[in-house]
Amino acid sequence: MRTLLTEWHAAAKTLGSPAAAGIARVLPWLDVGGATIRIAAAGDCLLTDVRAFLRPLAAKSGVAVEMGCLYLSATRDGAFLPDEFIRFAQTQAADLLAVSLFTYDGLPIYRLLRAGEWALLPQALDQARRFLLQLRERDDRTLLLHGVSGLPLPRRLAWLPVERWAMPKRFRDLAAALSEGLREIAAQLPHVWFVDEIVVAQRLGYRVANRPIVTGRPFVEALFHRRRFGFGLAGTYLEVVRAYDRLRGVKVIAVDFDNTLWDGVMAEGPVRHYRDRQALLKRLQEGGILLVAVSKNDPQAIRWNEMVLQPEDFAVLAIGWELKPTTLAEIAAQLNLGLDAFVFLDDNPTERGLVASHLPQVRVWDACDPEPWRTLAILPALPWYSLTEEARQRTAMYRVQALRQQAVRAYGDQGSDTAVLAALQLVMQVHRMQEKDLVRVHELTNRANQFNTTTIRYRSEELTDPGRQVWVGYLQDRFGDYGLVLVAVLRSRADGVIEIEDFVMSCRAMGYGAETTFLATLWRLLGQPELVGRFVPTERNAPVASFFARCGFVESEPAWWRLPRGVAPQGVAAWLRVVETAADDEA
Repeated sequence: MRTLLTEWHAAAKTLGSPAAAGIARVLPWLDVGGATIRIAAAGDCLLTDVRAFLRPLAAKSGVAVEMGCLYLSATRDGAFLPDEFIRFAQTQAADLLAVSLFTYDGLPIYRLLRAGEWALLPQALDQARRFLLQLRERDDRTLLLHGVSGLPLPRRLAWLPVERWAMPKRFRDLAAALSEGLREIAAQLPHVWFVDEIVVAQRLGYRVANRPIVTGRPFVEALFHRRRFGFGLAGTYLEVVRAYDRLRGVKVIAVDFDNTLWDGVMAEGPVRHYRDRQALLKRLQEGGILLVAVSKNDPQAIRWNEMVLQPEDFAVLAIGWELKPTTLAEIAAQLNLGLDAFVFLDDNPTERGLVASHLPQVRVWDACDPEPWRTLAILPALPWYSLTEEARQRTAMYRVQALRQQAVRAYGDQGSDTAVLAALQLVMQVHRMQEKDLVRVHELTNRANQFNTTTIRYRSEELTDPGRQVWVGYLQDRFGDYGLVLVAVLRSRADGVIEIEDFVMSCRAMGYGAETTFLATLWRLLGQPELVGRFVPTERNAPVASFFARCGFVESEPAWWRLPRGVAPQGVAAWLRVVETAADDEA
């Protein structure tokens, strides 16, 4: 990338282009520290323009980005085949995917449409739909799906002085029809962010978007268009990249009330509600993000009948006069979640400063700044959002968890830990993963950070690979269901040893002995084999560091732990009843 921009800069200087100074300014920003966000993109060579501009733009925002491009073309029968792109994305170790099926004239059917063959429009959209469905079935990473701008302008019209003359109506109508069809497809698929090319082109102006940034003969044969449109699209990509970077691992949004969810102080009279913000938070809650109210207020002063959000939408309502850092720390302990999973939104700079200084792990955002709300609006397209039944029930589960912990604390003064845990009447169901479990298993293996032995992030197709066994554990007690909270991904070696490739537990099940009991149950169901497991430390998985040792494994080599054949795992919880369920309909 540095070489490409350096060449642009050298050529621009030679040609005396004003772009030379601009390119020179972005060169120092090309080396950025921290984790790199990788994008695998498929489309025509417009994507090279996006790549050229995105990296320096992202670097100025403190984010390192690498973008690899696969230049797709249709097969002879006009079908789009996703296989090659999926393989390409795997080789790129991509975090995000991007697909642009109808940019410029890269695909034959789009060239025919631009030439006036409008009868092919349904066929083109059907091909796009099949391509995207196949891609989504096999790969669920966040996908940036391009709409259609109608660019490039016909050469004879590109330099006309009037904007509306430059883009012929038939091209505008074609772009609008394709974009609307693609937007409808995107709305039906999970984790898709629609890149509205028409909005970008109109914001720049079609004539400006069509103009080259770098001109001259050295670039006639190059694999980029050099038009300003690529720069505009890079800005759109940057919003998604920044959201991905800023929202990594977010599970909880803690919000103030006055002047955050509405304008004004509710205790003092009428207020103007920010209904768009409240509706956004409700949508996020429905996708499994926990909402926590942290408001210095009189609980009786909150007029819930005026609001989009209701008390049951919040996992915890902390409405009172406690210091907010103290309140947030108590809520994190109550929910058994790390503070690094929290975003805190407040209009008051003093409150934000207190939280930032006392709880540096928390992401602290200014509720008066529109950017955090734009960032949160992108969250449904990211991996941490899931419209599963488990996600829809997550708030209710954590509300029950809070009641459960209160009961345990009250009981704990009256007896031993064993008596307290026995009073919960814990029951675990264990079975091989079934088809109905797959979505939740995929979600848990990709979301869990604290109790995760290797933090391998699996694709759905990897979890159903015949070379793996995936076992799951459900937990419940007298208060209610925890849901599917345990996953073990196993491999059988040629020598009969069972390798624990990954062992994951939801943080809401920590502290009950479920993990050691689950492993002991698997060992028995598998015929008491020799077991080996690996622990790969990260910044966040310290809670699982002692897991294998607690189960009686011995360290056989660095990072690897072994339980010899015939030796039973330790740590079976006497207070936990295990039920083995049938494994019909296995995935």
